[in-house]
Amino acid sequence: MYQVSGELDGAAPVAINDVNIVDDGAGGNAAINLVLPPGAVISGRAMSSAQRPLAYCKVQISQNETSYMQMDTTDATGAFSFHNLRSGKYTITVTPTRDDDDKPLHPFMQLVNASKSKQEVFVNEGQVVDGVLIQLPATSTSH
Repeated sequence: MYQVSGELDGAAPVAINDVNIVDDGAGGNAAINLVLPPGAVISGRAMSSAQRPLAYCKVQISQNETSYMQMDTTDATGAFSFHNLRSGKYTITVTPTRDDDDKPLHPFMQLVNASKSKQEVFVNEGQVVDGVLIQLPATSTSH
């Protein structure tokens, strides 16, 4: 028993489990047909509560049903993009590194903000979802 998988740029990856390979010398193995659906795209921007772009922050996309997870970093404008996704519901989480006054955040504060910056997005095969906006809540600071 084997697992056969296929990937192609622009398409969602596909895996077929429990493939039997028979060593019978008579060519008894059936051809394996992998149909790769067009991949979906989710892109958007991460913004602070003060409407500033969250530049160079960690952004994670995950899918609970398949254990899929990928990490990336926002660009200078807070933009992020994930390509070649399969159909389904994804959770996007942004972890900021600086606060609204452009001061570094304490690592614990990053975890608190990340837990509040999740957003769920659903995509179908070949669908492009652009303009997802993840905005962090205002942080209360005590002096």
